Amino acid sequence: MPLKPIIGIETYVYTQENENKECEALKLVLLAKDKTGYKNLIKIASVGKGGGNNYKSTVTKDDLLKYHDGIIAFSGGYDSVINYHLLNDNFSQAGEEARYYKLLFGEDFYLSIQDHKLSFNKQLKESIIKLAGDFDISLVAANESFYINKEDAIAHNVMMLARQNRKIKSASIDITDLKLGSPEFYFKSQEEMQDLFKEYPEALKNME
Repeated sequence: MPLKPIIGIETYVYTQENENKECEALKLVLLAKDKTGYKNLIKIASVGKGGGNNYKSTVTKDDLLKYHDGIIAFSGGYDSVINYHLLNDNFSQAGEEARYYKLLFGEDFYLSIQDHKLSFNKQLKESIIKLAGDFDISLVAANESFYINKEDAIAHNVMMLARQNRKIKSASIDITDLKLGSPEFYFKSQEEMQDLFKEYPEALKNME
C-alpha cells in the first residue's frame, strides 16, 4: 500500500491584546487537504517567517482569511488558540475563538483532545467537549509528542535545560524533574491511542 504523506505546519496566530497591550501569539495546527491547501500552506509559512515573533512562524487572522482554502485546522496543544484560554479559566474567550475558526474553516476545523496524564487533562478535555457541542465542532484524538520513546523523556528534559543555559552538573538541578510534567509526550502507537481514547470513538475515527 502506498504511503500518503500528511503535509502541515504548526504556526502561531496573533490574538487579542493582553493586559500589557501586547498581542499574544498562540498555536494552531494546519494541514494541507489538497493542492490548493498545499500552496496556501507555503504562503502561510512564508508570511509567518516575517511575522516578527523571533524564531516562531507567526501570522495574523487576516493572513488565515486570505489563505485558508484547502486547509484543515486543528486546535492543537496546551498553548493553542483554544486551550490557552481554557487553561486560564476563560471559557468565554475560548468560545469566541472556537466560533471564529469554525466560521473560517467550516467542517475542516477540529478541536483536539489529548491526555498526557497531567493533573488538568480531565477538566480540559471536558471543557473541549462542551465547546464542541456548543459550536458543532468535531473532535480529533491527538498526541503532542516531542520524542519517540517514553524512556527518552529524561534526555529531552536535559535538552530543554541545556537550551535554557542551565548547568546540568549543578547540585540544584534534578534532571528527572520533567519540565513538561509528564513522560507521556512520546510518539504513541495506534493501539495506545485507541486505548487512551476508547471513550471517544468519533475522535479516533477523525484521526485516521
